[in-house]
Amino acid sequence: MTAALTDSVLAQRMDALKRANQIRTDRADLKKALARGRARIADVLQDPPECVLTAKVNELLLALPRYGRVRVNKALAQARVSGTARIEDLDAAQRTALARAVYGHAPRNRQSCQSGIEDSRSR
Repeated sequence: MTAALTDSVLAQRMDALKRANQIRTDRADLKKALARGRARIADVLQDPPECVLTAKVNELLLALPRYGRVRVNKALAQARVSGTARIEDLDAAQRTALARAVYGHAPRNRQSCQSGIEDSRSR
């Protein structure tokens, strides 16, 4: 009976380890996509994938290009969001405020946000 229990516990641990490794891999891929501009933080905040639900907000913002600790802290303060808060803990108003702090305006849809970013870069 002890051997069966041990095998069951080991199987559960292995499953949990596989799931945790998959979440870490997916989160790293998302951070790379954010850094390269292939993903937008507003989209991640509005409809977060499962892999980032437990991620801290400042961890994701630090993945953005040209966002270091100072700029991240400024955006968090402007949005009135704690840097230690997890993505899953943010309500809709906080997500919108954070996107506004990052982009300078509230995202309405993908085209308007993207054009706003391109307009500001062309100046």
